[in-house]
Amino acid sequence: MEVTNLNDSGNGSLRACVEATGPRTCVFRVGGNIVNQSRLQVSNPYLTIAGQTAPGGGITIGGTNMKGEALFVDTHDVIIRYITCNGDNPNTPTGPDTGTVCFEATSGTHDVIWDHISVRWWGNKGFITYSNDTSNIDNVVKNVTLQNALVYEPNTTHPVGPGTDAAAWPNEAINQDFHHILFANVGHRIPMVATSAIRLVSTVTYNWNYFAVGMGGSSMDLIDNKWVTGNMNEGNANPHPVNAWQGQGGNCTTGPACDLPGVASIYMSGNVGPQGTDFELTAEEAGTDAEGTAEIATPIPSSWQRSTPLPTEPFPITADSPASLDAMIPQWGNAQGLDCDGNWISRQDSQDARIIAQYQARGSGGLFTGQFSQPSIAAGTPCTESMHDGIPDQWKTSKGLSTTDSTLFKATAPNGYTWLENYLNGQ
Repeated sequence: MEVTNLNDSGNGSLRACVEATGPRTCVFRVGGNIVNQSRLQVSNPYLTIAGQTAPGGGITIGGTNMKGEALFVDTHDVIIRYITCNGDNPNTPTGPDTGTVCFEATSGTHDVIWDHISVRWWGNKGFITYSNDTSNIDNVVKNVTLQNALVYEPNTTHPVGPGTDAAAWPNEAINQDFHHILFANVGHRIPMVATSAIRLVSTVTYNWNYFAVGMGGSSMDLIDNKWVTGNMNEGNANPHPVNAWQGQGGNCTTGPACDLPGVASIYMSGNVGPQGTDFELTAEEAGTDAEGTAEIATPIPSSWQRSTPLPTEPFPITADSPASLDAMIPQWGNAQGLDCDGNWISRQDSQDARIIAQYQARGSGGLFTGQFSQPSIAAGTPCTESMHDGIPDQWKTSKGLSTTDSTLFKATAPNGYTWLENYLNGQ
């Protein structure tokens, strides 16, 4: 389905593709910013949003005057790639119970990937999963991944990072993973988890101002991550990046806490940070609240330390060592698009570039107070596609394929993927 305009709704809009039924791929014939006037809700499965196909400067959603979540998922088998979300709506009050939300997944969401996403300036949540269907144990959020992303500068009124939460069946809401992400200038909850079986792999967290990772009685693997302090860490009463506490149960909506009951279960391998490596980076937090109290002991108790990782997933995450991550960061976020020959071309916007440069220089930064704004985005010129099937004629010709076969896009190539998927992957 072609996205041919930046309208909130109607023929040729992103919403028309998102809300359609059946297996579908949203391909873009225009670049620019889409300001949603209500949540863009994905309730029908088998969707791919291929932001890398947009010409010009790519696709951004949200921004000033956005209403509702930028993208809300409550279904399965969804892939979202090369999209930026701006949560900078000054007309929406910010805080724990209000404010803009970029990406949310709720009950019934499973097998969903957010890949090469840039998330910034949100007023409430940049990325959140929440299972709240108490009637169906199978209707939980599970098997979701945020990867190759830039996540930075929440609104100062509620400066929290991503999280997983469940009012129902939290121990079944498993395999919610985060990997290859730069978190920068985020206050805390990076992430905050209140579900079981979470993985944080090969991420870089820079310049937080309270704990980074926070959890009660959840289970989590932390592998090959790096925490780098900045100006926001000065005077921090919780200097260790990974804080855990005796879980009280409940959830962020109904209380009393944003965690699971019992004690944390943490596996660590290959992590580095200001205090050293692995469990040297952890601390037990005082009190019965999920956050807001100082550290009382470090490292966490040995009974909270797990010696073996969580069960291996069918498609396991490939970890990269902390020493190698800095070279990868410029390719994370909504950094690239495809040209008509199927080559990846850089189109990182000035705000993503600013954050990467700040991290590379170990420069000062802070939370969002309205000091930055969405860069202009070139609309670009779409590639010639005789069949309007998402595959440029140039690419087909270079592969010796027909430019007049209306079924080619869904035909299977020798490598087992469709021809459309091969183009979308720059193959």
